[in-house]
Amino acid sequence: MMTDPALLRATLDKFPSLSVHVLGDVIVDLYTACDMVGTLTKQAALAVRQRGQTSYVGGAGIVAKHLAAAGATVTLTTLLGQDAAAELARTDLLAAGVHLTAVPRAPTPTKERFVIEPGGQTVLQVETWDARPLDPRRAAVLVDAVAGAVVDVVVISDFRHGIFTKATTPALLAAIPSGALKAADSQLSSRWGMILDFPGFDLLTPNEREARWALGDQDTPVGRLAPALYAQAQCRYLILTRGASGALALMPSAGAGSAPWMIDVPAYATHVVDPVGAGDALLAYAALALRVTDDLR
Repeated sequence: MMTDPALLRATLDKFPSLSVHVLGDVIVDLYTACDMVGTLTKQAALAVRQRGQTSYVGGAGIVAKHLAAAGATVTLTTLLGQDAAAELARTDLLAAGVHLTAVPRAPTPTKERFVIEPGGQTVLQVETWDARPLDPRRAAVLVDAVAGAVVDVVVISDFRHGIFTKATTPALLAAIPSGALKAADSQLSSRWGMILDFPGFDLLTPNEREARWALGDQDTPVGRLAPALYAQAQCRYLILTRGASGALALMPSAGAGSAPWMIDVPAYATHVVDPVGAGDALLAYAALALRVTDDLR
């Protein structure tokens, strides 16, 4: 991976010249801090006392904010309701310099985590979102937004909260302007994302669990799993993240028909407080770097 400081600086200096369109699900993350009181004697339940609540814009919103923080011109197309969570998202994204195109659909997806302090252990997560497929009228608005964005990079940030379904995905991908670098991540959390829904992309950044889910393979060693996913996804670059074990980066090899070149990248962090959101940052900065250098090495 890039280790020359001069080359790294030259790459970073080119980020402000790039325009990026992010398409994906904005999620408002609520963290409710609690003190542990004890357990109920008459029910199998915890008793906690609320201390306070903080709110963050997550999902595709944080991907867009990373890209804007790097200096790129960023447009985010998403679904938002007419509610307090949407207002929080709009205000936050505007302050970050993100241009927002919001198709109305209620409610705005939220995830509220009840966290015990000290220690930060989540004991309950309450989610709010609309599980129904997107109606054709709203889907058409999204397709028009994708087709009309003349940009250097298109980033898909898929959390399966309404935008990407079997009905909508083909039309959305077909609308991506030719010449734009295409990068995608599809989350496998409480919803079932599928990274193989984005074939032929320039960059995919799944984690190991998402790769195993996509291939239906729990057993194959990761060193063989990653090339299998790379071949099936037909992508140019694949970064398969593995938490504390680092990542595997796959890219085209020199010879036609040869196996992809694979690099084992160690985890550089020695003390991780909270890994949530690390994959979103990777997606954002790797997409920009690939557009500038055309080579993730």
